[in-house]
Amino acid sequence: MIRQSRLRFFFRVNAGLPPTFVDRFDTAGRSFEAAFAPRARRYRLNTRIVIVLLLGFALGLVGAVTLPVPEAARGWIALPSATLIPLAVLIHFVNLRLRCPSCRRALTPAKGRYCPQCGSAGYRAGSGRCEDCGGRIEEETAEGARSYRVRGCTHCGVFLDKRGL
Repeated sequence: MIRQSRLRFFFRVNAGLPPTFVDRFDTAGRSFEAAFAPRARRYRLNTRIVIVLLLGFALGLVGAVTLPVPEAARGWIALPSATLIPLAVLIHFVNLRLRCPSCRRALTPAKGRYCPQCGSAGYRAGSGRCEDCGGRIEEETAEGARSYRVRGCTHCGVFLDKRGL
């Protein structure tokens, strides 16, 4: 017996503000903070790994230059340490993807209506400062360095992490 199936594709364009988000995890005993916790742990671990790799590169480079070893051995010290740089860069770029478990939008850069540090609705994207907490919210791009810790989603206002990322 052959079974027919029909695929349907739908898309909707909504020019208005996003709807109010309901914490679906909260009803099952989980909150968005609990849903985001494994990602926050992985983000912190990957950041530490990148720092260790960069320190390993620096120590290998210093060791290759300053240790009293034959010239042929310097290459065997410098080459493995030089491979740590591309590995650190790769881990760093893979680690940049932070998404909100509620609205699935990127947490950086802070372009939403809510302050990423305190969650206040008084934040204006691009202003560089939150009026409520007085925090400096500055960054060039999503990949660049930021001057704030992400504790909540700037798009839907959901609280995600106490320590901040």
